[in-house]
Amino acid sequence: MGRLDLHLTVLNRILIHLMDYRNFREEFEVPFEVTQSGISKGIRIQQKHLPRTLKKLIGLNHIEERTTHVVGVKQKRKVYFLTDEGIQYTWELIKNLMEKDIPIQASLKGKRSESVLKSIPLKELYESEKSKVSLIEILLFLQDNDAYNQEVLYAVLESDEQSMNNVDDNGESASDEISSEMSGLKRIGDQTREDKESMDSTMKIPQVKKIEIYHAALKQAWEDGRVTKDEHDILARLQDKLDISAEEHRRLEMEIMAKSSDKVGSEDVYKSALRQAWEDGVISDDEDSLLKELRRTLKITDEQHARYEKELKAGKKGR
Repeated sequence: MGRLDLHLTVLNRILIHLMDYRNFREEFEVPFEVTQSGISKGIRIQQKHLPRTLKKLIGLNHIEERTTHVVGVKQKRKVYFLTDEGIQYTWELIKNLMEKDIPIQASLKGKRSESVLKSIPLKELYESEKSKVSLIEILLFLQDNDAYNQEVLYAVLESDEQSMNNVDDNGESASDEISSEMSGLKRIGDQTREDKESMDSTMKIPQVKKIEIYHAALKQAWEDGRVTKDEHDILARLQDKLDISAEEHRRLEMEIMAKSSDKVGSEDVYKSALRQAWEDGVISDDEDSLLKELRRTLKITDEQHARYEKELKAGKKGR
């Protein structure tokens, strides 16, 4: 069975996520989930891609931006809410999604390796689950899996909640989340594991050491010449927590990619980087700069780049 095509664009993810917080629109103090960081975590995309998308939604008059107090955060933050027009648009979007039939997978009692599969409308599924999970959490799970599995989703959400238990004054989790992200990158060397353990006890790590830790994680992710979406997301969060600048990230990645090309070939390395940059459908200025530098380093011509990009876009349309 193939995955259900929900056509969840980044714009639609944001709108559905913000729908849950529409009643806080006029409040003096609002939930963390309507900040850029909160939206990023809620819809599972890198925060660096949000400003452009949020600006587009503001231009469509679907959301509005203001600066106000946020629960658990000392300083005021920019926050985002659906406009009246945005609420109406999102209701229609949700209404159409609710009519879709969703495959449901459940383990047979006492038999973990076996399961039963049935199909019910999303509306029925959401009604039974809305006291425990949000609609966007269900939709994101369905986007990544062949069927809805309550046990698996609950386990994932519980893990995410544990990683957010330790939050600093800026509304960001500290050592717990770094520990979680580091454990997400498989096969990281012994030295990096020792560094992770040291982070659990203190965040006061010299910047040089932070760069070493990030370099080890980045090198491991590129070991096979490509970075998976999961590894890419983990690295992005790790970069943020270790205060690794975009320039430092580019320098380290360029160095590692160049070495990877000796093993798996320049074309494969560049295609992987291009695929990663286009993952969310938008190439940021930083990503564009990295790709240009990478073309020079790997001796990839503009014609090759155009061909790879055309193949990549054709592949996305054919899905």
